[in-house]
Amino acid sequence: MIEIIVCPEEELSDNLKTQTLAALRAEWPSAFTGAKAGRTQLNDPALHAMIFSLVVDGQLASHVSVPQKTIVHGGEPYKACGLSGVLTVPAFRGKGYGEQVVRAATEFMEEDGADISLFTCDPALRTFYEHCGWTLLKGASLVGGTRARPFPSAALGKITFGRFFSARAQVRRNDFIGVAIWLDLREGDLW
Repeated sequence: MIEIIVCPEEELSDNLKTQTLAALRAEWPSAFTGAKAGRTQLNDPALHAMIFSLVVDGQLASHVSVPQKTIVHGGEPYKACGLSGVLTVPAFRGKGYGEQVVRAATEFMEEDGADISLFTCDPALRTFYEHCGWTLLKGASLVGGTRARPFPSAALGKITFGRFFSARAQVRRNDFIGVAIWLDLREGDLW
């Protein structure tokens, strides 16, 4: 049986949380080093992340977290969401599961009243996200971390994508092209 389980992170079952942490650790081992070596949370609790888990016969096949917070950009506040930790477990790749969870997460953000959604990824994933309806924000960089200790996505060679859901955000979409977009997260974090 294939199903997409959607819930706030704090309501994710222990079994799915364990499977997701293992998959994230395998995909991005560097995210589990230093102070984060023993991490047991998928996201900073302050971001009230919604979790989208595509499960096949009880096994995690694909995952995405949707962190959310208000950001201020160009002097304007926006209810912002992101796609974070998007992955498909290697044994389940090539079946369209990643696209299914990304589309479910995108629909959630729009229905939940987000103004915008922003995230970064490796350039090799550009075609995948464009196929899923996302727009490349040329020259834009997300800046995670803190103001005192910024963590810019550009330094990691990432590209930035966005979706503009509200009418106000759609009118201001050019404000997000070619600029740094501050997320104001925890030190060392980037969604």
